[in-house]
Amino acid sequence: MIIGGQEYEGNLFSLFQSNVTTSDKLATYISSIFYPTASVETIQTPVKTCSSSASDSSPYHTGFFNELNPGFKLLASVVGDLLFTLTWRTFLQSALAAHPCMPAWSYLSSYDYGTPVLGTLDSSDMMQVFNGILPNYAAKSM
Repeated sequence: MIIGGQEYEGNLFSLFQSNVTTSDKLATYISSIFYPTASVETIQTPVKTCSSSASDSSPYHTGFFNELNPGFKLLASVVGDLLFTLTWRTFLQSALAAHPCMPAWSYLSSYDYGTPVLGTLDSSDMMQVFNGILPNYAAKSM
């Protein structure tokens, strides 16, 4: 089994959320849109583990660049972590607990690092593997 994700999974899903400018607003947004049965207080725990500094948020390694609006990079980081990275890592952990002898690999790709705003966005690994200019590292490694 191979499972993984992109370094900037949340960027595409955060483009049009310009009103999420503080950690409290972010926790409320995540709770109401993605986890409606979770309390805002529950969501605040993972939100507070992320740096609120734009220079430390997604797209990573870009400093203050790509902060489209206040809070964009923090929102993109939290959405990517909670909805994508946590999901595939939890699935992998559960699958291996149920079938410990199953060969399994995981990956975190950054093939399109440097693409303004979006970076290595959701599904960009598949675009590289199946539609990229060959030979490329993504197609070779997959």
